[in-house]
Amino acid sequence: MNFNNTYIGEIINFYVEHPKYLLLALICSIFFTGGLWILYPDWLKESYYIIGVTSFSGFVLIIAQTMGYWKETKLEKEYDEILKKPFEQKFLIPLKKWMVINYEIQTDEPQRLDKINIKPNTKSTIILTTRIKKDLGIDLEIRDSQYNFGGDEEKKKPKIIKWRNPYYEENTSVVKWFDKELGYDWHDIYHISGKRLIFKDVTYMDGFDIETYDKGVYSFDMNFIVVCKKFKNLEKEKSKEVRTSLTINVV
Repeated sequence: MNFNNTYIGEIINFYVEHPKYLLLALICSIFFTGGLWILYPDWLKESYYIIGVTSFSGFVLIIAQTMGYWKETKLEKEYDEILKKPFEQKFLIPLKKWMVINYEIQTDEPQRLDKINIKPNTKSTIILTTRIKKDLGIDLEIRDSQYNFGGDEEKKKPKIIKWRNPYYEENTSVVKWFDKELGYDWHDIYHISGKRLIFKDVTYMDGFDIETYDKGVYSFDMNFIVVCKKFKNLEKEKSKEVRTSLTINVV
């Protein structure tokens, strides 16, 4: 059960929402008291009244606790499951009036794609959109972001030159989203360290200046530490390593 309020308050709320379980507690109490009456018929009649009231109270607590534990266990499993793939990511092809790119044909509407095509030996800016899945209804915090290209190890894979805020021109002075540290580690993985809040119903964008080399099909692999502090009525912080991937064709 979720013990944000007092214990008694949680019990009362449970039975307000599920009054049928009071009937179950009453039936259990009647059977329990009746069984004692059959086994020990010589007890005083007042004893059965006391036992009946006491056992009813006990069954009320036992049923509420059992159902609360079962529901919270079920909610925990659902919580863990949704954190495995909590958001949707796409490449964004922007409007030409907003930003001109040297790959993919730009149209009168922005496009969101799982795969983009870029020429070899060119420098380009790719834009990534991130949005929490609509049916989750939660806010998230990302505490670390890692990016790298996967693919044929015999070919020279694309390389991230730097992260950039796609909303602004290069010479614009602006406070960016991250209180961050950027750079490659010894595994050739590009890191963005720091905290970033991702709110439900909001689409976030990241830009990356990249350079392509050999032709081939490459995965743009992403790895995040995702933290959630509340899911439905369960106030409990959980963290999960989330891996996602999109595709870049160098052709």
